[in-house]
Amino acid sequence: MSVEEASSTQNSVPMETAEGTGDSVVNGESSNTGVLSRIHQLLEGSHGNNAEEAVKSCKAIAASVLTAPIPINVIDSIHYLTNLIVQTCPIRGISIIDDLLTRCSTPGVLTSLHSDLVQLCLAAKLLSPALKHLDQDITAISPHEDMDVRFVLQYYYYGGLLYASLRKFTRALHFLEICLSVPSQQTTSAIQVVAYQKMVLISVLTGQQLNIKDAIPPHEHS
Repeated sequence: MSVEEASSTQNSVPMETAEGTGDSVVNGESSNTGVLSRIHQLLEGSHGNNAEEAVKSCKAIAASVLTAPIPINVIDSIHYLTNLIVQTCPIRGISIIDDLLTRCSTPGVLTSLHSDLVQLCLAAKLLSPALKHLDQDITAISPHEDMDVRFVLQYYYYGGLLYASLRKFTRALHFLEICLSVPSQQTTSAIQVVAYQKMVLISVLTGQQLNIKDAIPPHEHS
């Protein structure tokens, strides 16, 4: 499964004005709803100039976030942006998310934006910004957002693909195994099926022993 297919199943400044709106944004909160409404209008539009303006607007509100936690409205806007640019200009969103996570997230705590970053880095074939976050083992899920399980699955699936592309196969298998072990709302999600296929392929190519029983989610054993 390509990055595009998987995504279909799905410099700090203290104060800045989102371009073209006239609304000041402080720590991710707009003085009214104008900034976010405008961004969502852009992201719901088609292509071209809308994407360019959306990138600039998201960059402005992301740069306005000074401390953790990252506000939910900022997270939602970046999710919209990721979906808009992942197939056309993924490189434009990488520095926005990387900078925001570096400044305003706790190492080892997973947010849904980690998934967006790894997805964009894979699509752009620019791996180093994601790698520094992937190399930090996750010990907790962010308590500040009600995270959909798909973001957890995507983070470990995309992370596995990224490590595999770097020929770090042991780490790749580790990420894919975690992807398989995450309980999903469905019996087994589509992304877990593909993660299992990738695990088998890597184990065949590398000769690494794959413990099939441990790799399959518990509810699939019976």
